[in-house]
Amino acid sequence: APHVLFLLKSGDTLKFSSQDIVSLLEMQIRNEIKRQGYLSSKSSEYLSKALRQTTRDTLIIQSRSAVSEETIGGTLDLWVARELLLKGKVEVAIKDAINKPIKLKYVFIKDNLGNQQGTFFTKESRKVYWTIISLGE
Repeated sequence: APHVLFLLKSGDTLKFSSQDIVSLLEMQIRNEIKRQGYLSSKSSEYLSKALRQTTRDTLIIQSRSAVSEETIGGTLDLWVARELLLKGKVEVAIKDAINKPIKLKYVFIKDNLGNQQGTFFTKESRKVYWTIISLGE
């Protein structure tokens, strides 16, 4: 099955199954339609359809300046990567490392202003991936 390779700014790589990403997107679509009665944005639907139709691996380069739900890179950075990392449905390749990490430690931080951030570390406390979950005031 095709994969999505997410090349992070650090040079590390996250490898996801396209099917896992499609499943998350379709679950989000179903939940939004159930909750609101309609789909507020078609971007998840378009991305899901595009990934379902692809027969090759997709390479995405992380660009924090262009994070948007309109692109697969933006969708990965906003929430999909975190969800799949938490479920253990990812292969991690660390730049210049001989062995792949077997387990990542997840640190969730919430401050008094409502900011929330999630960070994944290797056993050696090397930051692999972090994401802003929500912004406060």
